[in-house]
Amino acid sequence: MAQRWLKPYDGRKGTIFSPSIWDPKTSPSFSFQFEDDDHKFMFGVNVRDVRIAAAGESLTIKTGPTAPSNFSYKEFVSASTEFWTRRESKGNFMQIAYDGYDRRSMAIVSFDMKLINNGLIKLSLISFNFIVAFEFLR
Repeated sequence: MAQRWLKPYDGRKGTIFSPSIWDPKTSPSFSFQFEDDDHKFMFGVNVRDVRIAAAGESLTIKTGPTAPSNFSYKEFVSASTEFWTRRESKGNFMQIAYDGYDRRSMAIVSFDMKLINNGLIKLSLISFNFIVAFEFLR
């Protein structure tokens, strides 16, 4: 079941919450990597909320391997950043990880995925169908 949940697909949207939001006795940490070796995606993220209660805790969001613009918590959120600031990056994987151990800490991150080059495949199929139909009518 977990493998299916980690598979990206076109139009996918979701939100990841620290487990400690639902059960205060659990750790706030989480780590998910969405990956598809056969397709490239535009990954979008919004950090909805982050609370860091202890030194050394961090939220890291990475995409790759083709994206030179990997971003992490320190670049993504600062004291002057408004949450819901959207970031996008291309690649075949996206990792969202919150490394926290203080139960007062938490993170909420929304994400979406859009398949890149999907339109080119459809356009090629339409062109192919048109050529076949044109040849048939001659």
